[in-house]
Amino acid sequence: MLQKKIMWLFCAALLAIWPLFATAQITLDDAIARALAQSPRLQAFGSGVAVARSEQKQAGTWANPEISVEAENIAGNGAYSRLNSAEVTYGISQQFQLGGKISARKTIAGKGLEIARLEYQAAALDVIKEVTIAYAELIAAEENVRLATEQKQLADEVLRSVNL
Repeated sequence: MLQKKIMWLFCAALLAIWPLFATAQITLDDAIARALAQSPRLQAFGSGVAVARSEQKQAGTWANPEISVEAENIAGNGAYSRLNSAEVTYGISQQFQLGGKISARKTIAGKGLEIARLEYQAAALDVIKEVTIAYAELIAAEENVRLATEQKQLADEVLRSVNL
């Protein structure tokens, strides 16, 4: 709902500054191109695509190895005081994925990327639809102004002819 309000606000701003473009006669294609380039909603969906792309890349990697250190018999009493009798164990471990888990993660991440791209395309089509509607309303409003101007001129002519 908030996104729709933002788009209507964008369209209202476009209508408000329309006189600045009156000499340039902005086309529907130009309006759509500007909206697609400047839409915060599309930028958010574009970020979602980038995240999905990164998740797909990460899905094909192995887990990081882990290093561990254990110490026993430290800070005790008598013979075990300080570090005199300390036993320190160092270790490294690596998790190995078996049974096609990496390929399954890659497949799932690929589907996530596909979904993110489709959501981006759907949002782009929504922006195009909303800009097209606003543009059509703008053209209709311009035509109404033109007709009202013609009616005023006709009324002025009738008034002049009646006053003679």
